[in-house]
Amino acid sequence: MLLHELRGGYGLLNSSIAQAWQENLRVDRLHCYLAVLFLLRHRARLRSALTYAPDGDAETTQWMLRESLEELLAMLLASAGETNPRKRWHLKLLRSREKVIGVDISDRLVNLLCVSRGDTDEYLNLVVALADDVIGVAVGLCPELRAAAEIAGPVNRTA
Repeated sequence: MLLHELRGGYGLLNSSIAQAWQENLRVDRLHCYLAVLFLLRHRARLRSALTYAPDGDAETTQWMLRESLEELLAMLLASAGETNPRKRWHLKLLRSREKVIGVDISDRLVNLLCVSRGDTDEYLNLVVALADDVIGVAVGLCPELRAAAEIAGPVNRTA
């Protein structure tokens, strides 16, 4: 949160000290660091969901899918340059950046985040398919993500 506020110019210090911090901490690249972090967190939660699904643990699977989608949303916002850490703003920020991100991706992500699902397996398939598309858009917006996406690897739905 401090780095986000420093990046945005907010500081409790005088402007010269704040500027020195901005330069030394390279907060101009904060969005890339966060995009990589959120990508890795998304993949970890999605893989967890994939391990719970075969056991028939629908509640835990859906919980992990929700967590995965929230990380995916944060990654997409970060790749578009948005570093606000407050989740309560994420959907509003997504809608404000639809021209950069794309209306189709935004609508699909909001639909999966906000609509209750009864069929866990169908929900899991939709999240996996969306994740690949969102990561493709995010890499296009923030090329630094490409290496992290390759390291994280694809999600194997059958695993």
